[in-house]
This record gives sequence, C-alpha cells and structure tokens, in this order.
Amino acid sequence: MKAKLDWEANRSVPFAGDFIGAAYAIGEGYVAKEAAEFVLKAQSAISKAVRDLASLVLHDQSSVGRSLKDPPILNIDDRRLRIRKLRASHCASSPVTHSPTWTSHANT
Repeated sequence: MKAKLDWEANRSVPFAGDFIGAAYAIGEGYVAKEAAEFVLKAQSAISKAVRDLASLVLHDQSSVGRSLKDPPILNIDDRRLRIRKLRASHCASSPVTHSPTWTSHANT
C-alpha cells in the first residue's frame, strides 16, 4: 500500500492521516495502529476527522480483519417514510419565504 510506504518515509501527521484513512477504507485499520497513536500524541493542529478516525482505529480492535458493515436494506415503504421525515425536518428548520408557482405553457 503506497500510503503505508509514504508514512514510513515521512513520519508526519498528514502522511499518518492518509495511511490511517486508506487502511480503514479497505477494512484493515488495525495495520495503521502506530500511525493512529502518532496522530493522537501529536501536538500540532489536527482535523477532528483525522483524530476521530485514529481513535476509532485504536479502540475498535473488534473489527480487525472486517470491513465496514453494509447499511440495512430498506423496502420501498421504509425508504419513502425516511424521505418524508427528512423533507419534513428540512422544511421545519428552514422556512420558505415564497412558494414556487408551477404554470403550464402547453396552451400558450
């Protein structure tokens, strides 16, 4: 894996973050344990995403050798219900100042 070689050649936070992300993406976050420890011990400014991923790699040893689980398969009714709920929550949080008007130009 190129990211691992890059990390080994350039022991810095950016390369550690790339290696952790690449390893985790293929379901082998455990191989980046050393890089994750490096990130969490670093005193430099690190994004929350990289810090969270490093923590996940170190504390989720139960997933060694496993990839991420697939999301549940929803039937059409469950999908539609989720869409309605999302739309309702979006509309409630951002009020519309005007309503769109649809006009048909078929007879004009």
